[in-house]
Amino acid sequence: MRSLEPEVLPDSVGDYAEIDEELKLRAVFMASPDAIVVTDLNGDIEDCNPAASDMLGYPSEEDVIGRNALEFVAKRDRERAMQTLKQVLDQGSVRNVECLFMTKEGRRFPAELSASVIEDASGTPMGLVTIGKDITERRGVQKELREREELFRSVVENSHDGILIVDNNYKFIYVNEELSGILGYSKEKIVGQDFRKFLAEESRALVSNRYIRRQKGEKVPPKYELRVIRKSGEKRDLEIKSTVMRNKQGRIQTVAQVLDITDQKRMAEDRRSFEESLSALNLYGRKLNMAENMDQICELTLDAMESILGYEQATFMMLDKDTLHVRDQRGYPQSVSLKLPLNGSKGGITVKAAEKATSILVPDVGEERAYVEVVPGIRSELAVPIKLGPNVLGVLNVESKTLDAFQERDQKLLEILASHSATAISNLERQEQIRERSEELAYLMESSIQLMQSECLQERLQIIAQTIRKIGWRRTVISVRDQNLEMTDLVTKGLTEEEVELLLERKTPGKVWQERLGPEFGRFKIGEFYYLPWSDPWVRERVHGVSPDTQERDPAIYAGVPSKLTPEEMVDWHPQDMLYAPLRLPDGKIVGIISIDDPVDGRRPTKQSLVPLQLFLHQAAVAVQNAQLIRDLDTARSQLRQYAENLEAEVKKRTKELRESQKQLVTAERLAAIGEAATIVGHDLRNPLQSIENATYILRNELLTCAQDHSAPIPQKAMEMLQVIDDSGDYADKIIRDLQDFSTTRKPSLTKTDLNTLIKEALSQAEMPEDVELETKLRHIPPIEADKEMIKRVLLNLTINGIQAMERGGILKVSTRKVEGFVEIVLRDTGLGIPKENREKIFTPFFTTKARGMGMGLPICKKLVQAHGGQIQVESQEGVGSTFTVKLPIQHQKGGETNDER
Repeated sequence: MRSLEPEVLPDSVGDYAEIDEELKLRAVFMASPDAIVVTDLNGDIEDCNPAASDMLGYPSEEDVIGRNALEFVAKRDRERAMQTLKQVLDQGSVRNVECLFMTKEGRRFPAELSASVIEDASGTPMGLVTIGKDITERRGVQKELREREELFRSVVENSHDGILIVDNNYKFIYVNEELSGILGYSKEKIVGQDFRKFLAEESRALVSNRYIRRQKGEKVPPKYELRVIRKSGEKRDLEIKSTVMRNKQGRIQTVAQVLDITDQKRMAEDRRSFEESLSALNLYGRKLNMAENMDQICELTLDAMESILGYEQATFMMLDKDTLHVRDQRGYPQSVSLKLPLNGSKGGITVKAAEKATSILVPDVGEERAYVEVVPGIRSELAVPIKLGPNVLGVLNVESKTLDAFQERDQKLLEILASHSATAISNLERQEQIRERSEELAYLMESSIQLMQSECLQERLQIIAQTIRKIGWRRTVISVRDQNLEMTDLVTKGLTEEEVELLLERKTPGKVWQERLGPEFGRFKIGEFYYLPWSDPWVRERVHGVSPDTQERDPAIYAGVPSKLTPEEMVDWHPQDMLYAPLRLPDGKIVGIISIDDPVDGRRPTKQSLVPLQLFLHQAAVAVQNAQLIRDLDTARSQLRQYAENLEAEVKKRTKELRESQKQLVTAERLAAIGEAATIVGHDLRNPLQSIENATYILRNELLTCAQDHSAPIPQKAMEMLQVIDDSGDYADKIIRDLQDFSTTRKPSLTKTDLNTLIKEALSQAEMPEDVELETKLRHIPPIEADKEMIKRVLLNLTINGIQAMERGGILKVSTRKVEGFVEIVLRDTGLGIPKENREKIFTPFFTTKARGMGMGLPICKKLVQAHGGQIQVESQEGVGSTFTVKLPIQHQKGGETNDER
């Protein structure tokens, strides 16, 4: 658009009218809420209104005018924008084109554009005018509406309830997929049909009655039940919850939620029957708990299976090691003698149930490969394991000549009966264990008397080993151990000479025993004992040194002495299982280790089975301690003789220590003298130094003034000499401050300090040469309690030392990390390094290898770090570089003056 500033005055009234029209157009242009942009045919912006600059994020139109319009289009839409420009030039205009734009800050936003060609009086295109608006909000509203509509449609279509709408004439207007599934017809077959067509005869009167009551204006309950007939002819019970409303035309419609409650009603009936059976089974459970032997348990269990559960053919099977055999039966024409290996070599659905420790329900045995025919004509089978915890004791099995005779209800009831049977069997076993424990305790009492009557350690250990054999373990090894758990003596029982030799050849080092008695093996503890099963992959890898994928039943021997047990003698004990316990004194000291193997019953140990053995552990520990006391006495005598022989060497050692102490005392006195001298020198020299500094300042100003007044050049030599005086004064002042800082003791003023920030400040103050590269690795560390100025001085001093050590350039690396209640700062340079003979001296006052300097920097650093309860260390290699490590505590228990800034 043309500017409204006229170059010449109008010549006529027509010219004034033209200007007035243009002013109106300009006012509309500037006040338009939509963005308006005028460009030439190349897209360069010639004019725009405030709405355009606001939309693009620019403060004024001048920031937009002169730029190409494509600059404001997002990259992904620029090609489309160019096509739109071409379309405008070809067609003359475009309407409502959407495009993605970018603001000055880089925010993308969608805009809707309309553009037209600007032509001159002859119809020649001069440029383009484009009107646009930000449609971000409109898109959001449209998206929200679409999402709500989709959500409503999804809720209705995916509802677990059937949903229907019928008109006042019972005609279906709408049904969802769930209702279509309930009725068994497609939605197209249902919509338009009379609702009453699908009702069972007994429900039609109910629906008619509700309709009449509603027509009379009565309030009808919204929830009711009715019965429908599916396409297949099956009747289903439904629960209806309806509401009446009017549509836009004012016509009455009924909207209803439909829930199929057929299965729910059937389940309620099944539940009642199940609870009755469950009550009867509980009565049998009480009888089972009173059984005195296994025959009574089998008989009572089969009675329940026959009378309560109504099974025709039933067997009670027991697990004997790796074989499942029939213990008792009911309903078969002849006695069934069946033994099935658990490895599945002869099949058996009962074997699968025992192996998987879970119930197996087979509707059709003809489709089950594992089925074993006992009598002809069997069509279905249900096998339920008798379990006590994770252990399978046997299987209850029922069979039927009817296909699919057993349901989930039968499985649950049989599982409950199997649980009662398992409890009864456990009670019998517990009674037997009580009898055995009583015999074991009696034998232990007898063995305790024998132990008290014997004074010899070997005899006592032999009695203990023999007692362990008598109470159920074929092999016992008792080893006496020193403080490092290395073996010093050995007693065995049940091992041949060859086995003892093999045991000594494969003896376990003390370090390994320390690990086996440590926290990693804590999960294998049973009381005082450790039981390491070969079945555990971690045990196979860590203890036996084989792959955890090694087969559990692999017969190879990897550790210890081969077991004497045959596979037939083992129940769940494996030849490579390990059972051991430390012989521990009341103060916690371990004096020996006892290992036992080959259980007589072939079973893994339990906490209860190991209780008698626990009693012997402390007696054995005391017996071993007596022998160790004698050994310690002999050792003490030997050490006394050796001490007498080495008395002269000891005297020399003490003399050397006294000399070192005297040297330290002299050093302390020297430092005290330094402190006193520093105080005197600082007081006496500070005033002259200040006078020298003031004099140089005045001379420098006088020289500059004279040179300016006489238009003469500044005497550079004189200025350089004045600078030398200044530098020397600063250096002398630094010497005084270093002496005073080192000789005085000041508690650090502790505040919460971000050490990484402090490091960055110190590095920024150090003048870094161009040939020195700085690398930092500042990890996340907690804030520490520290005196910021003290620590900053340490960091700056170490940084400057590192830079000075790299005369030919190099790399200065600075890193931090957290280490167990401390933070570490590491400064590593690639300089010349520190000679070995100087490394112990660098923290000594006045020691220096530099041409200039008193050697107080590092001693002050060490003093400041130690004042924080920290440490400073150095590692260096000539020609490689030096590493200084500063270790500071995160929190201080004592010392320092806390100034908490929290």
